[in-house]
Amino acid sequence: MGYSFENYLAALLWDLQILISPKDWLRRHAPLFGRYVDVCRLCSRLEEGNASVCARASKLAGEELDSPAEADALYSLKSVFGRLRVEKDSPVVPRYYSPAPLSLTNAFPVEDKKKPDGSVLTALDRELERAAQNPPEKAEDFAILLDTLFKKHLWCVPAAKGEDIDISLYDRMKSTAAISVCLERSGESDQPFLLLAADFSGIQNYIFTVAQTNNKGVAKRLRARSFLVDVMIQSLAYQVCDEMQLPYGNILMLTGGKFYLLLPNQPETVEKLHHISEGLENDLFERFYGEISVNLAWVTFGDSGLTDYSSTITELSRRLRREKSRAFSTALTGGTGWREERFILTNDLAGKRSCPSCGRRLMNAGQEVCSDCKQQEKLGGKLANAETLWFSREGGEFRLWENSYISFSQSQAKGVLTRVEQLNRWDIPSDMTCFPLAVRLMANHLPKAENGEPMTFSDIADLSSGSKRLAVLKADVDNLGYLFADGMREETRHYGTISRVSTLSRLLEIFFSGYISHLLNTEYTNVYSVFSGGDDLFLIGPWDVMPEMALSIQKKFREFSGDNPCVTLSAAVYTANPKTNIALLAENSEHELKRVKNSSPKALYPEKEGRNGISFLGDILSWEDLDRQLDNIQKLRPAVGKVNINILRRIGQYSEMYRRFLEDHDVLGLMFEPLLHYDQTRNYNNHMPEFFLQYVKDLPKNAADYRTVNKNLYFGKTVVNCILNQTKEER
Repeated sequence: MGYSFENYLAALLWDLQILISPKDWLRRHAPLFGRYVDVCRLCSRLEEGNASVCARASKLAGEELDSPAEADALYSLKSVFGRLRVEKDSPVVPRYYSPAPLSLTNAFPVEDKKKPDGSVLTALDRELERAAQNPPEKAEDFAILLDTLFKKHLWCVPAAKGEDIDISLYDRMKSTAAISVCLERSGESDQPFLLLAADFSGIQNYIFTVAQTNNKGVAKRLRARSFLVDVMIQSLAYQVCDEMQLPYGNILMLTGGKFYLLLPNQPETVEKLHHISEGLENDLFERFYGEISVNLAWVTFGDSGLTDYSSTITELSRRLRREKSRAFSTALTGGTGWREERFILTNDLAGKRSCPSCGRRLMNAGQEVCSDCKQQEKLGGKLANAETLWFSREGGEFRLWENSYISFSQSQAKGVLTRVEQLNRWDIPSDMTCFPLAVRLMANHLPKAENGEPMTFSDIADLSSGSKRLAVLKADVDNLGYLFADGMREETRHYGTISRVSTLSRLLEIFFSGYISHLLNTEYTNVYSVFSGGDDLFLIGPWDVMPEMALSIQKKFREFSGDNPCVTLSAAVYTANPKTNIALLAENSEHELKRVKNSSPKALYPEKEGRNGISFLGDILSWEDLDRQLDNIQKLRPAVGKVNINILRRIGQYSEMYRRFLEDHDVLGLMFEPLLHYDQTRNYNNHMPEFFLQYVKDLPKNAADYRTVNKNLYFGKTVVNCILNQTKEER
């Protein structure tokens, strides 16, 4: 261990004084902590004054929280989403978190305030007392378990006294400990910190090169690839910590194929990073032939880089983009120029053919798929029933890196366990406290047939009403980079500190990994999760349920973000034949999502420049309009069988004519009015459903006025197309 565990614990517990005397609390749990440190000496460290490293680290972790005139009481933790702004005068009603152990229900803020009370510490104490009966052997393992328990119970406690605190005590404690390690290792340097970013490139191309969606085992392989790159970047973060002899608590963010790691700025640090980067390039090039790469970038800074952490992240992102543009430069070049032998992947082509699944690897005659795809199919099958992940160093079911493996059972994990993760469960069983136990939120849902086997994409498409088609739902948060960089800037002050950014990042992960997993397991069980985490998601399901699911996710995300109008979601629902190449599905859904983000129909939304909407059946709608049109679809669908199908089709044609009038100023488009009137006079009757008659009656209202858009008429084409597809089978 290249750091003092005693000093690390002192810094970690320093901010606990907002709730209780850390010394008194330590003495209460002396039997447990005494296994790893000298409790009396640790208490002495906690008695040191404001000149200590702990005090300095705490100030840097939450400088804006402490003022000369401190409040005299703890209040409810305010939602950090309320601080985000795109337009500075946007009104936001404050939301607060209930003081209770972390769960998906409690993670949604409410308007009511509930002050933290003694029950928070009581629940934490109870879990630590149970852990003392079956404790981890090593200090490093205990640190991981302690972090898990602190996150579970202190996430809802404000980091300071006062009514407007939006940083959790857990995030401040973790940041303080990470900062203190760097301060102690860097000595008297005026730039004691180095922030490292690692980012996987080529993830989507790698994930989606699995050919047609109806190939055998493709669903398992698709999920396996998404999971594999996720745990590879996670395991890499642990390896860097091990190489630098740092606690895993110095990993500030780990999500969405990226991590940020706070390191001490020492001469040997940069040297080690160059060595790690070179090794990564060679390993990935040999294993994946350049399909995916890991880019490393770092920036050094002093105290101001922590208090204005958002600006540090912005500079680091700029450097990371530069590194992405020169991926594999080390692996492909040497001192004399290009390494030409690296451009030849194989010389042995005799008796081989390309894998029908990925199309990238060679396989021998008689094989169904290449060895990589076969291994991924095995991995994907295990993921469907996984409850716990076991990370180990000397062997396991699946190799991630050299000396880094992952297994789905303890018996398969060989050598030193670096981490054990429960999936989507915050209850800590007594027989698991002896491990370096953490909780992983993961949307790993895989729809299953009645025989328990995972469904193929053709099976999922067959569950659709009417047309047997798939749909991809792709969505992400709008302007997230701006929100992190400048969304917390107010006049001359920047509130994007390290603790606050950590709080925001952690909450986003709870929604996109935790809540989406819950939604798939309870309400949309026939929807398949390719990935969901960080700030985006990619789901595949029956085409007719995906718009409704998208709307449900948007409504819950708005609730999760405290109804802040500056925090919005964009999405695309792209429908396709189940035999479509999965890479084409991904490409087209990405194209539709970019359309939503970059433009809006000016006739409909003259004030919008894009974002905060959804693409469905080729049309871009606001979320409010999607809600309204889904309601129209539900009410009009019973008209099929009672209304001639050609009458419905003509409504779609009238909608197209109206669009030409609005968008191209083609006055001939208004011919729909006499045509509709003729239709009503000649072909309608009183036996038609009342809602249908009223819907059609309202279509011509204000149609000739450019300034007032009849949205039901505009989206009539969308509604009719959806109903015709939903009822294709019964018709």
